[in-house]
Amino acid sequence: MLEFEQLKLRIEANEGELRDLKDALGYEALCREIEELEAKASAPGFWDDMESSQKILQRTGKLKNTVESYDKLCSLYDDLLVLIEMGNEE
Repeated sequence: MLEFEQLKLRIEANEGELRDLKDALGYEALCREIEELEAKASAPGFWDDMESSQKILQRTGKLKNTVESYDKLCSLYDDLLVLIEMGNEE
């Protein structure tokens, strides 16, 4: 039991770093930019300029990858805490 509590405390100590990473990435700004780029991609005439449309799609892909990676990290963090709690209950 004590081992799980110590492990939980060690994991929870990293929560601040997780929030700092979100700020460092500019997570909210990334999400807004993705929305803006997706709006451009759905606008009429988007494909008229192939070079511009390619750049927009590439930028959107990079941003989505960054956001998804952060979201996955947060999900893994939450899952780890749940697993520790489950182990502690056993």
